[in-house]
Amino acid sequence: MIKKIPQQVIDVLNQLAKAGFESYVVGGCVRDLIMNREPKDWDVTTKA
Repeated sequence: MIKKIPQQVIDVLNQLAKAGFESYVVGGCVRDLIMNREPKDWDVTTKA
């Protein structure tokens, strides 16, 4: 199973966390990971 989140996505999540916002990877990329596919794009949700 492919479980690696690209560093660019991790950087965005970390920047949001430093600013005090929770953020989560969501949507089709999560589905793709579960189905052992490589995501074409990455979706992030936050209240920022």
